[in-house]
Amino acid sequence: MFFSRQSPSWLHLLPLALLGSFIYMALHLLNIWVFGVWEVTQNISWIYLPSFIRLANLLILGPLWGTFATGLGGAELILLSNQTLNGLAWLNVLASCSSAIAAYGFYVWVCRRSVALSNLNDLLLLSTIYTLINPSLHFLLWQFMNADSPQPLHDFVAMAVGDLLGVIVGALLFVWTVRSTGLAQWVARKLRQ
Repeated sequence: MFFSRQSPSWLHLLPLALLGSFIYMALHLLNIWVFGVWEVTQNISWIYLPSFIRLANLLILGPLWGTFATGLGGAELILLSNQTLNGLAWLNVLASCSSAIAAYGFYVWVCRRSVALSNLNDLLLLSTIYTLINPSLHFLLWQFMNADSPQPLHDFVAMAVGDLLGVIVGALLFVWTVRSTGLAQWVARKLRQ
C-alpha cells in the first residue's frame, strides 16, 4: 500500500477494486458518448477521461489491487464489445495497466518519494509522466502487431493529448474530492482497519 504500512485485508480491497473497475468501465463508455465526436480512431480521443482512473486505482488501492481494478475494467469493456477473442484488445489492457505502474515507479525513482494524494503538483507530474508512457507503450504495441501497416504518428499525438487532458481533469477533480470531502481519508482509515 502506498499510504499504509499495514496490509489491508483482501475483504476490504476487493469491493474497492470492483468499484474501481466499474468506474473505469463506466467512464470509458461515458467518454465515448460525450467526446465521441472528438475520436480520432476507435478508443483514441482528444479527451480521454478514464486515463486518470488508471492512476487513481493505483494510488488508492496500491499496485496489485489497483492494477487488478483497471485490468478488470478493461476486461469488462472487452466482454461488452464482444472482443474476447481479440488478442490486441487484451494486449491494450495489459499496456494500460503497465503504463500506470511504470509511471508511478518512475515518479518514485526520480522524486525519491511517493505521491502526496492531496498535492496537485505531485498528481500533475505523475500524470505527465503517465501521458508519455501510456501512448508510447500502445504505439510500440500497435507497431509490433501491425508491422505491415504502421500506426500514424498523429494517433500517438492524439492519444498523448487525450490522456493529458483526461488526467488533468481527473487530477483536479481528485484533489478537490480529497480536500473537500475527506473521502480518501475515509478509504485509507477503512483499509487500515
